[in-house]
Amino acid sequence: FCHPYASFERGTSENQHKIIRRFLPKNQSLKDVSDTQIQRIQQWMNDYPRRILDYKTPHQAFVQELKKLDLPLAA
Repeated sequence: FCHPYASFERGTSENQHKIIRRFLPKNQSLKDVSDTQIQRIQQWMNDYPRRILDYKTPHQAFVQELKKLDLPLAA
């Protein structure tokens, strides 16, 4: 758990918020954002390499973990 107002304790989630803010300004209502736009942001975030994942994308890391667990990949 993290302490309130201690953003340095939530490094990864704070970075996620910065990425989202590239596309959606802070004061923009989410009611004005289409499902398609949200899906595009989600796709971009999942295809962006991350240092914390040894410069793999979240999607690549997820698939790698599924293979380690010998779980099938969804179509």
